[in-house]
Amino acid sequence: SLRTREPGNYHINFFEHIGIVIELMKKDIVEANSWLSLYNQRSKKIGHYWGMAKKKGASFTLNDERQIATSIG
Repeated sequence: SLRTREPGNYHINFFEHIGIVIELMKKDIVEANSWLSLYNQRSKKIGHYWGMAKKKGASFTLNDERQIATSIG
């Protein structure tokens, strides 16, 4: 005869651990999508900068305001 047994501590801990792993994987996927979205937005901005640099030349890239806006630090 087949009887259903109460789960032991091992089984309870195992499934709790699996649940935690699944939650962390969901979180990582959401963060990865957010990061990818930000990266794509940044790439578009960089592409726009170089497009304007090509179109306007030195008057765009050497402009004092542009140098301050794009300087690091």
